Amino acid sequence: MRNSTRLLLSVLSLSVPLLGGACNVTARGDRGIVGFTPDECGMLICSLGNDLAAGASIEVSLSAPGLTLRSDDESVAIVNPAPFDRFEVIAVGSGSTSLVAYDHGNRLDRTKLSVAQPARYGVIIGSDGVLDRGRSDDAHETWVVPAQKRISFDVRPFDSFGGELMGKLNLETAIDQDLYDSLGSPASLPEGLISLSMTPGEHGMSVSAHGVSLDILFDAR
Repeated sequence: MRNSTRLLLSVLSLSVPLLGGACNVTARGDRGIVGFTPDECGMLICSLGNDLAAGASIEVSLSAPGLTLRSDDESVAIVNPAPFDRFEVIAVGSGSTSLVAYDHGNRLDRTKLSVAQPARYGVIIGSDGVLDRGRSDDAHETWVVPAQKRISFDVRPFDSFGGELMGKLNLETAIDQDLYDSLGSPASLPEGLISLSMTPGEHGMSVSAHGVSLDILFDAR
């Protein structure tokens, strides 16, 4: 019998930092003066050549100290200062903008950023954590997983062609009480980075952001 008790969790409800680094690709600006390096993109390789998911974020560092970063179109992305001489870039709407490096108020160099609306969210689980894949569509996924064994999985955004979009997510999550009680560390529900050990039976959770949602059902055996 599925446990119907469910917790609604805000985007800041549970967040435990994860360690590890990505392989980052530096983009040279249009004038070849400044290097723009993305990080914290939710993917193994962070590159500004990939589309950023609307509602998600990345961090960008510049190759020269003392510069500031701004977005040419704040209806597409906004930029905030971040620690360690980085800048947080938050995607707010689909489209393209330029990330512009300024030196004391003067435009120095720029690079392009493209933002895409996610068509769906999907679960990525390592092969050792899955017994079978059940019914799935754009809004629902079912996974048969081993009971009493800790599994880790990611929730990631995808475009309409099935390509993964870049970005650190900021999800709202509703999760069954028994799943919440089994959450392990490291994990971050808002970012879609989750580690669970489940008792036998069916367990559910749902995630949503930027007008797109996904219901996930785990059948633990």
